[in-house]
Amino acid sequence: MKRLLIGFIGITALSICLAAEADRLPAPRHKVLPQVSVRFRDAHHLHQFFHQNSGAKKFLSSNLYRGLFYRLHPVFGLLGSEYSATWEGRLLDYVYEKTMSGRPLTLAYFPQRNLNSPFGSAVAGLGDVEQKLFESLLSPFAGGTHTVPLSASQEQQVQSLNVHGQKFAKGLDKGCLGLSRDPYVAAYLTSSCSEMKADAVIDINMLQLLPAISGVYKRFFSSEGNLAVQMAWENSSSNFKPMQVEMPVISNHQFKKGAIPSGFFSALPASSVLVLAAQIPDPGGFTPEAVKTYLSEPPSQRQQREALTLGLVAFWLDEKLETAVLIGKEAKPEELEGFRELYNDSSLYEVHFARVCKQFVGVAASAAAVEELNRACAGTVPNLLHLSQSAVQKIHGQNSSAAMLVNFSEFLHGTYRMGLKSLDEGKESSPEVKEAQAILGDLPYYFFAGDVDNSSLVMKEVR
Repeated sequence: MKRLLIGFIGITALSICLAAEADRLPAPRHKVLPQVSVRFRDAHHLHQFFHQNSGAKKFLSSNLYRGLFYRLHPVFGLLGSEYSATWEGRLLDYVYEKTMSGRPLTLAYFPQRNLNSPFGSAVAGLGDVEQKLFESLLSPFAGGTHTVPLSASQEQQVQSLNVHGQKFAKGLDKGCLGLSRDPYVAAYLTSSCSEMKADAVIDINMLQLLPAISGVYKRFFSSEGNLAVQMAWENSSSNFKPMQVEMPVISNHQFKKGAIPSGFFSALPASSVLVLAAQIPDPGGFTPEAVKTYLSEPPSQRQQREALTLGLVAFWLDEKLETAVLIGKEAKPEELEGFRELYNDSSLYEVHFARVCKQFVGVAASAAAVEELNRACAGTVPNLLHLSQSAVQKIHGQNSSAAMLVNFSEFLHGTYRMGLKSLDEGKESSPEVKEAQAILGDLPYYFFAGDVDNSSLVMKEVR
């Protein structure tokens, strides 16, 4: 025992010495930010979900989970389980689970290119004793230390880990432990731990999800990119249930109450990942002059205009995520030229206009995307009424400022299909792929509707 203790202390001391001189990594070409992050107030809820929820248990026994597990070792809090035959694995597994219970946990997806992995996780609220314990336990796996630039004024240190041939990066700072296969992701998560009130929050970066139409989003919806879906934990079902969606708005926001026109949701494909339809004061046209006049008006004057429904939609088309704007009234092409200037980096995009459902106008960076809206309207492809006609009818019956669809099933199902296509291995019809598609197809989608409350647009679930 004495010899083992001396060896353990020696390894720890050696790791500290090796970490003394930190290599500085180059600044990333693109700022590393998550597109989607899921934050849990208590990591134990996630443990309960995966071990008590019937759908989650089915996932854990699937080939899809086994395939993901290779890439997501640190995400589900099971880092030691594969190595339980070793003393390091048994001890790490025990401490990892005990330490995470009652602590906030974040899982995040990063879309930036050239990352070692797009996934990462973070545990917050660790005390000094727990941090020192983690450092000691991870020291046998530790390698060099790296300084990662997060911005011109912020940087974060991370340490390399090699767990039985699997390489990770670990950051530990101010009670926050970040883990990922990519050092930039680990550094970001280590510096981003924050308190939360809801049991779980899904943060969606709208500017990343809707890059082509982010200019429209910032002008008419919100100057900030993040939209938060708040969830509540239910012990009876071992599941998370949606509470509300919150989106920050500026003081002179554009929203007003109004009814969404009949047929609007019929023009939106059932393959939609996200739909955000809002009532805004009608600019009277989208020429550059009309938009400039509209935005220069005092909020009180702007609110006297009639309401206009403006919808943003992201949907799958030919294994590609397309985005489009749906304007809830007819307009002539020359009245829409201002939309070209609203497109983010408009020189990089073509902007296509077309009449949709004979009473609306669709705007997108591809003609195929606008045509898909018309196919949805004609019933050639399924539209949102095929998802939930009752929810759509309830939204039409409300006089809300905004309505929204968040479709987790389509988002992950489409991402999986896109990944299969990129591999080009011809496995689309294999039993493993069919099993994975069935699991992802069972994931939920939610409709929301609501109004502005103080500095946020707050939307409740429409069942």
